[in-house]
Amino acid sequence: MDGSMSKLDFLQGAYCPLIVPFRNGKIDLDTYAQLIERQIVEGSHGLLVNATSGEPTTLTVEERGQLVEFAIKISSGRRPVCAGTASESFEATASLIDRFDKAGADSILVVTPFYGVPPQRGAVSLFWQVGRPNKRPFLIYHIPGRTGLALTVDTLEAIKDQVPHFTGLKNTDTDLGFVTGALARLGRDFRIFAGLELPTLPIQRGHRWRRCAELETLSAIPRGRARKYPHPGQVHAQTFRSPQGR
Repeated sequence: MDGSMSKLDFLQGAYCPLIVPFRNGKIDLDTYAQLIERQIVEGSHGLLVNATSGEPTTLTVEERGQLVEFAIKISSGRRPVCAGTASESFEATASLIDRFDKAGADSILVVTPFYGVPPQRGAVSLFWQVGRPNKRPFLIYHIPGRTGLALTVDTLEAIKDQVPHFTGLKNTDTDLGFVTGALARLGRDFRIFAGLELPTLPIQRGHRWRRCAELETLSAIPRGRARKYPHPGQVHAQTFRSPQGR
């Protein structure tokens, strides 16, 4: 294993997208801390802050920044924190990435633009601009069913050429040909997190020697999901059973 691979070993397993609890119209940080502790105790391999499960697009930029900083503080190095931007605004995305970098997030997740859907060359330009200022591993949230933007493997390769620390995807596209192409072109160390239940098992079985994992809604059942991955560095297809076999 080379040095670059060892530095990315934390990007494996089951990461939990944390929901955001509210009380009296404000974020309930006490309950949020309890959710973080539960994920750690139950065995989730990482924490995803500002995921779509937490409705981050309804939060202010300041609130999103505070949540990441709070999660890093509560986790205190016990689990890696992946910080999501969840914004269509370039300015907001760039500002949040800078804040997450300074806060010490382990990785950053940037969703593809929505509503204002760019061409493929526009996506390359966008991710180059938001990715180049810092060197933390960053992943793209690829969710074409919601954003209307389906990236191509050529586009992923172009982004990787310009931003070497582009590390992987949270992918909700069920096209396994896209997954195969991405892994073949971007190399062994490229991470693909399954954002849906449907493609998880085929991705694992088809690419057991690759770095594939899950980044799903695990808040309700973290222990059962995390058992698929005995250790963040031991992600194997044979740990899976079909839903009928659970």
